[in-house]
Amino acid sequence: MHFIAAEQRFVSLVRNPLQANLCCELLRYFRLRNAWDLKRYGSLSVSDIEWLKEATHRFRGERFEGSYYAWSSGVLTEESLRTEFAPLGPHRGANFRTCLVVATRFGKRGLAEPGESAVRLSSSPQASASRGKEEDE
Repeated sequence: MHFIAAEQRFVSLVRNPLQANLCCELLRYFRLRNAWDLKRYGSLSVSDIEWLKEATHRFRGERFEGSYYAWSSGVLTEESLRTEFAPLGPHRGANFRTCLVVATRFGKRGLAEPGESAVRLSSSPQASASRGKEEDE
């Protein structure tokens, strides 16, 4: 049961990118990518490199590539970039919810209610007896 880890992964991969300010994210990507392209590796932290790797997948395509080259050559200013990408700002949300599917006392599967204890099949006398037989074989 890795609910917390699953939620953290969801937040980092889905919710944060959907709710992030695209202009700020894009400028960060351009700055980090520029440092990488100029082989200024010492100016990048481990988290910068990890973020750059994820951002490289998010910001692929002709529109972003063209904007990056225009920005890195000085043709495109930060203000122009903000104007171009401002309409694509955060307007979407995403939520994450988990639930535990448990076996009930009657052998049916269902969702556990908040505060309800889960009855596991392996805790039943029949399952313990059959598990013991399997271990002997």
